[in-house]
Amino acid sequence: MSAVLNGSVVVDGVVYPAGTEATDELVRKVTNPALWDGLEGGEQGGSVQASVNVMDSPEVQQFAAQASARLEELQTRAAELAEENEALRQEVESLKSGAADGDGDGDEGAYAGLDIDQLKAEIDSRNEGRKDEAKLSKRGGKDTLIGFLVADDAAQQD
Repeated sequence: MSAVLNGSVVVDGVVYPAGTEATDELVRKVTNPALWDGLEGGEQGGSVQASVNVMDSPEVQQFAAQASARLEELQTRAAELAEENEALRQEVESLKSGAADGDGDGDEGAYAGLDIDQLKAEIDSRNEGRKDEAKLSKRGGKDTLIGFLVADDAAQQD
């Protein structure tokens, strides 16, 4: 098929901008021949009726630009969170292996007598005034929270 849409349309909630090349599926959905350039009569078939709204091109382009920008923001944030998660995972593994090897600095003992609520309260007090990216996480069990506090203690000494 060499036909293209001559105007932007929304079909079943999906935006198809002007210039979109025809596919069999799209031709079945966009059944108005006035919306196609280069569509031969025999190519349009099927009785599938879809909800089609023709919109002004600037509106569709603005919507598409906003959607693309938001998607890019979300993808960037997902990548940042994946990096943060990996760094935390490595830090926890490092702390676990240090404790297992017996070469820890002994700070775990300062927190061993605290319960989870007390550990979270300590984390809350340390997080006051910190930027979001520098805040300690309160997720995890007792050993994980102790690991966060011990790592923060070490970072404060550096």
